[in-house]
Amino acid sequence: MVWKSKVWLILFVSCVYNGLAQNRYAIYLKDKNNTSFSASNPIQFLSQRAIDRRVKHDVLVTEQDFPVNSNYKQAIANTGAKVLFTSRWLNVIIAEATLTQIMEINNLSFVQQSILVAPGLQPTQPDVSNGGIKLNMRIKSGTATQNQLNMLGIPQMHSNNYKGNGVLIAILDSGFPGVNTLSPFAHIQAKLVDQYNFVNRDDDAFVNDSHGTEVLSIIAALKGDEFVGAAPEASFCLYVTEHVPDEYRIEEFQWLCAAERADSTGADILNASLGYNTFDDASMDYVKSQLDGQTAIVTKAAAIASSKGIAVVVSAGNEGNNSWQTITPPADAEDIFAVGSVTATGVKSSFSSFGPTTDNRIKPEVVAMGSSTAAIGTSGNVKFVSGTSEATPLISGLLAGLIQQFPDKKVSELREVILQTSSQAAEPDNSLGYGIPNYERIVNYINFPVGVEEINHPYIFFPNPLNQKLLLIKEKNNLHFSLEAIEVVDAQGKNIKTWKPLLTDKVIQYEIDLNDLQKGNYLLKVKTQSSYFTHKIIIP
Repeated sequence: MVWKSKVWLILFVSCVYNGLAQNRYAIYLKDKNNTSFSASNPIQFLSQRAIDRRVKHDVLVTEQDFPVNSNYKQAIANTGAKVLFTSRWLNVIIAEATLTQIMEINNLSFVQQSILVAPGLQPTQPDVSNGGIKLNMRIKSGTATQNQLNMLGIPQMHSNNYKGNGVLIAILDSGFPGVNTLSPFAHIQAKLVDQYNFVNRDDDAFVNDSHGTEVLSIIAALKGDEFVGAAPEASFCLYVTEHVPDEYRIEEFQWLCAAERADSTGADILNASLGYNTFDDASMDYVKSQLDGQTAIVTKAAAIASSKGIAVVVSAGNEGNNSWQTITPPADAEDIFAVGSVTATGVKSSFSSFGPTTDNRIKPEVVAMGSSTAAIGTSGNVKFVSGTSEATPLISGLLAGLIQQFPDKKVSELREVILQTSSQAAEPDNSLGYGIPNYERIVNYINFPVGVEEINHPYIFFPNPLNQKLLLIKEKNNLHFSLEAIEVVDAQGKNIKTWKPLLTDKVIQYEIDLNDLQKGNYLLKVKTQSSYFTHKIIIP
């Protein structure tokens, strides 16, 4: 009998403890009814810069952009739960609550469901000097950043005076200690437009883990002739979303809320060298079949950010050497840049994650140098680090220069050009994606004259795609346009072949031998005495 009494006492204490223990929950709301916000007056909740970006990309302001209903937020707080932050895109409130409180919250009429995303609030995370990333402390001679920038053609971009000036880049990471004090960042300290620490829930982003400092340095830092960032004249938003000591779904929601803040601030580029597949609570783990671009919270966040006209650039993951092997969310999102890693010689880094997604999309999209990449650490000195985390900011830096140079181009247009001009655009795979981008090839492709629209084209090209290497060209309607020359241009914008008919030709059908061309996409520039026309052909 005494034993039984003790058992009941233990059960009673356990129930009381569980009722009082606090955990963090994502509380999904049913609607945004009775909101005071309007799509016709977006300046209430979006900056003018964010509105201008939407106009440029033909993106409508919708209810998805409205903040969470403040009455719902207050009702949840009235239960005694602590509201931490909210997501307008997913209409979610993140709160810390006891079991008793969350049961009361679930009974509120406007609540759809709640899910556990982490245990109760953790102590403020300590500063960590190395950020948990792989280090390679080899001493190199010459300019430390030379290899990583040359690979993408960035020195030429800088020579043309495109260094990201006027472009706003949001970086989501684990902390940025030293950015507000170190001399390699002195030139951007006045260009830190916004910062917030979603882990500590305050405005101090210059603490915690140093991974973000190193990522930012690859884009922004300057240290004499020794170190040059990829886009050192850009402006920045710095958001701490990652709590390094543990791993729970709460970090995905912090990523989501940071992306929303970047959006409303007006960021042009979102860089995130973070990935999520397994957690300290195994029930939260993702499985490979969920890499479909629409399951993981962080993937949904990346996709929505992209739909708002933001260039979303994320690391593919460092799982290539382990049992997972493939990409990690949010790299499976559509219409973004998932970035893999290569060595200084352009060979895939062994740790770089593979694609494809479960719906068979190519991943990663592009690659950059992520093996022994130069970065600035919290000492202010150059260090060499490895990971797709280091390749990602190089692509963001390239994009910043391109957005500056081509301000009228939509992100979707730049993305397509980058993919079509990367080193293996003709044969993309799930190891290197479309390959290594190059600034000069991109610019040549964009600047290539478009000519008369194909609907007015006076010539017919067949067969296309070619089933043989002999291309037939026939005039429409016997118009005799006095064909002068045809230039064959590859996907990189390079003229690789010029064909000229004999001056005595009076025929209206021509043959061009293309046997010396490899398979891929090509552009024909057709010149006549009075005009020129363009036409795309495919050699399968």
